[in-house]
Amino acid sequence: MLLPPDFFSFSFKGRRLWPFFVEILFILLLKRFLVVAGIHLGEKLAIIFLDLLAPNQKNPISAVEGLPEADPLSRS
Repeated sequence: MLLPPDFFSFSFKGRRLWPFFVEILFILLLKRFLVVAGIHLGEKLAIIFLDLLAPNQKNPISAVEGLPEADPLSRS
């Protein structure tokens, strides 16, 4: 057996400590999840608002001066 038989029975002043450590682990995992979810949501909102702030041009100027941007839907 890898763990001693009294591994989960260690105590401090008669109190078992493993529920305390499990609670700390749960809180740390919850914090990590909330941070990752917040970053993900922030990235999504940044993309949405940057798209809304971008100028809405139907024929943007191409890199070659004087030529309009190619329209893939035109049949000319």
